[in-house]
Amino acid sequence: MDQLDTLLSTEEVAEYLGVGQATVYRWCREGSLPAVKIGRRWRVRRSALEEFVRKNERSETLVGRLRAFLEVPDN
Repeated sequence: MDQLDTLLSTEEVAEYLGVGQATVYRWCREGSLPAVKIGRRWRVRRSALEEFVRKNERSETLVGRLRAFLEVPDN
């Protein structure tokens, strides 16, 4: 399986983004984070997560603001 097509759990996505799993579940249900439901569990393709982050970094969203806040300038 291509690394970009690796399926991530909601727990992995939440940890990566620094948000709660409930937030990831909501994004999956609403369709704002593309995901597939396998049985009772949501899975997110790594490529979809990377696109979600890129899209939200460019907009005034919580994830974008968090990423900007956590960025350390090179000195």
